[in-house]
Amino acid sequence: GKSRLTLNTAWKLVEKEGYRLVIFTNPTPLKDAQELGFFKGDQLDKILQTSLGIMLKSKFGDMNEVRKQIEYGTLDILPFVELRGYDTGESKTIVWCVESQNLNSSLLKLGLQRITESTKVIIDGDYTAQVDKDSYMYDNGMKRASEVFRGNEIFGEIELEHIYRSRLANIADQM
Repeated sequence: GKSRLTLNTAWKLVEKEGYRLVIFTNPTPLKDAQELGFFKGDQLDKILQTSLGIMLKSKFGDMNEVRKQIEYGTLDILPFVELRGYDTGESKTIVWCVESQNLNSSLLKLGLQRITESTKVIIDGDYTAQVDKDSYMYDNGMKRASEVFRGNEIFGEIELEHIYRSRLANIADQM
């Protein structure tokens, strides 16, 4: 729910107010999941084969529409590994740090230091239940950002308390 809510809110700003959406991603495999190995294609092809790509496909209908939005300049996807030297510029931009529970403090700090005054930032994730790499449990950038920015006038925080996908998802939450 948190990612869908973020994407829908951000995309309304893209459509109605002329923002562009830039997604910062650190494609970390799910904890205890078997990796599929190497994906074919260029960097974008590989990113679009992750859970982020699957979510974007469900929002836009198909991957061709996702690619169109990238070509139009309304959407960009940048892996954290490529952020050094980047900044969001002076155009109205929304940066969405997706699955931020899988970032350490240094990575999230690097991402946040790319932000200019005309940019809104959404840091989404769940550092209490969805950390996928043990090292992020001990140095969690999302948790640290919450500690550092809390109480600052430019910061707000929302905690979603329940899963509302389906009755099945609600029951599965008890596992």
